[in-house]
Amino acid sequence: MAIVEISDLFKEYQLGDHAVQVLKGLNIAFEEGEYIAIMGPSGSGKSTLLNILGCLDKPTSGHYLLGGTDVSTMSDTELSEIRCNQIGFVFQSFNLLPELSVLENIQVPLFYQGATQRESYDRSSHLAEMVGLGHRKQHRSTELSGGERQRVAIARSMANDPVIILADEPTGNLDSKSGTEILAILDDLREMGKTLIMVTHNDEVAARTDRTIRLLDGKMVSNGARKLGKQS
Repeated sequence: MAIVEISDLFKEYQLGDHAVQVLKGLNIAFEEGEYIAIMGPSGSGKSTLLNILGCLDKPTSGHYLLGGTDVSTMSDTELSEIRCNQIGFVFQSFNLLPELSVLENIQVPLFYQGATQRESYDRSSHLAEMVGLGHRKQHRSTELSGGERQRVAIARSMANDPVIILADEPTGNLDSKSGTEILAILDDLREMGKTLIMVTHNDEVAARTDRTIRLLDGKMVSNGARKLGKQS
């Protein structure tokens, strides 16, 4: 079942008197539970596509269906609701709040969902344990290593039990050991049936996923066949 469908998707930005086309008629479907890598050179449209999938931006034309609902024409308020309830984000730069503890950072999406204090604590504690940070729950993000910060970011992305998880170069700021540990956690999420869409420039990272989509100049030039079994 396709959890994400984009059809005839275009995105352009106005720079002065000139319109710059970034995405040019993309047609892609992402299956529920699929782990997908998006690759392409700088300027190919990877980040723009991820922003649209994350409801951080809107297409100029075309359609984006998330769980069967067309979100491409929703208002900013409606898109905010979608982000809050259906999408998890993992960023290269972690995007944690430095003044908050590990638990408090994980709890941020739950605050916007209106979870009770007990629900929020129990959920965030479980997720901290899941990513191997049960012993660091009360530490601030500034006291953590880069790999630990990304673990917190992954736990936070899971807090709202999202329909899809979007990861933008999740190992880009990490050393090889920490990067491998983060990829193992993402593998585990895939085994749990989560739908993951990851932008990466690393072929070895992409090889762990079910399928690699390659963009060039705003167009899809390769849509790899789905692999069978977990990649290692």
